[in-house]
Amino acid sequence: MKRLISATLLLSTLVACTTGDKASGATDSVASAARKPDNVAQPTAEIVLPPENNPPPSAPSTVWQVTPAGIGPVRAGMSLDEANAVVGNSLVIPAKLSECDYVRSKNAPKGVSFMVENGKVSRVDIRDDMTVKTAAGAGIGDTEERIKSLYPGQVAVQPHKYTSGHYLVVSPKAANDADMRIVFETESNKVTRFRSGKLPAVQYVEGCS
Repeated sequence: MKRLISATLLLSTLVACTTGDKASGATDSVASAARKPDNVAQPTAEIVLPPENNPPPSAPSTVWQVTPAGIGPVRAGMSLDEANAVVGNSLVIPAKLSECDYVRSKNAPKGVSFMVENGKVSRVDIRDDMTVKTAAGAGIGDTEERIKSLYPGQVAVQPHKYTSGHYLVVSPKAANDADMRIVFETESNKVTRFRSGKLPAVQYVEGCS
């Protein structure tokens, strides 16, 4: 009887030791699998640098700012082809131009149009657009007093042909622009439209009519 009990105890001890070893091995395997090897490189964010020979694009060269000679890069006296080139070939040109006609640029504000006489730009007209300004900061909605203050000693005041307002004719100071003008039309003391360009076209009251 004592031998039977001893054998049973021995067998139980062996089973317990074997089970414990298997459990310990399994635990070690799971821990080993969860632990990342030290020699595996971790992913890094890719940094893309711009090519040295390709600088970032510059700002558009066409600035719709009015001067006595025209607007932006377009000067009165340019041929239609020259004007079209400096505005990125954006002019909308009728299939058949009259001796005096108007064209527009798809890139320009809607209120801007160019008078073309015999194939050359002679003036630019600005109507119904308060965003377009002269280089001095004048535009539609300004008072006559502001125009005179922006162009001291350069403004000739003439009566308007159709309203109780005036034509404020600005003569430039630059000698090479002596035949250029800016003409502001006013009503009730405020600018309603304006134009710039070459004499005598810049003073045509009815435009091409």
